[in-house]
This record gives sequence, structure tokens and C-alpha cells, in this order.
Amino acid sequence: MALLAFVAAFAIPAGAQTRFIPLPATPFPAMPLLSAPEPVETLGPFDRLSANGAELPRLPDLPSPAPEGNLRLTGADFAREIDEPEARFRARGLRAAVTVYGSARTEPGSRWYEEARRFGRLVAERARGVAVVTGGGPGIMEAANRGAKEGGGVSVGYNIALPREQKANPYVDADVSYEFQSFETRKIAMRRHSIAHAYFPGGFGTLDELFEVLTLMQTGKLPKAPIVLVGKKDYFDRTLNLGTLREQGLVSPEDLRLLRYAEDAEGAWREVEAFYGR
Repeated sequence: MALLAFVAAFAIPAGAQTRFIPLPATPFPAMPLLSAPEPVETLGPFDRLSANGAELPRLPDLPSPAPEGNLRLTGADFAREIDEPEARFRARGLRAAVTVYGSARTEPGSRWYEEARRFGRLVAERARGVAVVTGGGPGIMEAANRGAKEGGGVSVGYNIALPREQKANPYVDADVSYEFQSFETRKIAMRRHSIAHAYFPGGFGTLDELFEVLTLMQTGKLPKAPIVLVGKKDYFDRTLNLGTLREQGLVSPEDLRLLRYAEDAEGAWREVEAFYGR
């Protein structure tokens, strides 16, 4: 019952409007310069002569960086990637989600694929009305979506358009899933309704998402929810030495208590239930 009460607290009333703080009608006054800057003679980074006349080695011509996908999105694109997934989520009558993260490279039949698959099924069977949300791709994401479908639950995939590696898996419900162009809007959607975050072994993307959620909870920007690291002995203990941060005073013991650990799907679900007092 505590879990259902928590879910209900996150429900957004239909027709609710977002309020914005209005900007001032007049621009902020320009700060006057205290004095006119003196001209300074500088040596440009590509000048071939040093101050004493000795020739410097020519710097290589650097290639122009490829435009990052998010920079090509307009304000309307960002708004659509915020509003459309939310509208689809509400249209299915969903109350909340459990978000599953992990590597896109995990092979079907492997240990962590099968554990993520079992976890997706457990969520579907034991938390009716709570969707399983993943990044929509292969590997751990596919496994959790697959388990959710096998358990009769709602399987949400928030895929992202990438030139290689990421393709939507076949176990997502198309009507409630979405393909993003922006990593930022995708991350917002993945955690927006999440009442638990389960992390299976993964690479840079998984760790990026883990530390972002940790930071948001640590700073009070995201409501507290269980963060369960699945695979403590074989992966997380060997990858993350978070005790060093505590020993050097860089995080508090309370910060580290945001994390919970499990070795398998059943243990991960027990941690979620324990968080909500079940």
C-alpha cells in the first residue's frame, strides 16, 4: 500500500497547467566600464615567430567538429520531445514507472540479460499499473522490455536516433514508446515518472545516467527513490570505488545511502519493496 500511495502522489492531474516565472519587462541595465581597456599586443596562437624571433613549430590544422545532434534541434523540437512522450504515457492510464538501465552490448542468454529479463517480469507481475521503461535499445534494455511483455505489463522504450549501435528492440509497446533526437529530453522522459531505478552492468552511457540521477537526488532536484545496482560483487564493486570519495570527504555517508545493491533480479525487487516499507 505504501508503494501505491507513493505512486499516487506523483500523478499529474489532467488539465494541469505549468506556471512560469515572468521575465522582467525591461532588460537589465548595462554595467559601465570603469575605464577604457588599454590595447594589448598579443601573439596569436598560429603566429610562427616567438617573441625572440625564433621560429615556432606550425600547429596542425584541426578538423571542424561534427555538429552535435542536439544543436540542430529547435525550441519546438525540444518542446515536442518533452510533451509527446508525456501525452502517450498518460493516454495509457499509467501511474508510474520503474526504469532499467544497462549495456546495449549484453547478449541474449547471458547472465545479466536473463537477470534483467526476470526483473522486467517481476515489475510487471508485482506492480500492476507501473510500466517498465528502458532506453529502448538492445542488450539489457531489450531484456527488461521483453520481461515486461512476458509478465503482461506495459513495456516502454525511449530509443534515440544514433548513426550506429542503437536500434529499437521488438519488445516495446509502440503506442507509448518514443524515438528521441536529444539525449537531454530522453533522460528527462526516462526518469520523469520513475519510482525506482535499476542499473545493470553497462558502459559509459549507463554510468553517465547513474551519476546524473545520483546528483539530482543528492541535490534535491529529483524525489528520493531506490537506486538499485544489480551485480555488486562482479561488476559495481570492481568498477566503482565510491568508498574513496567518502574517505576523502568528497561525499557524505548519507549520499552513499542513496544506493542499494543486489546480485540478482529477485534481490533487486526486494530492495525496491524495502524502500517503500513492504
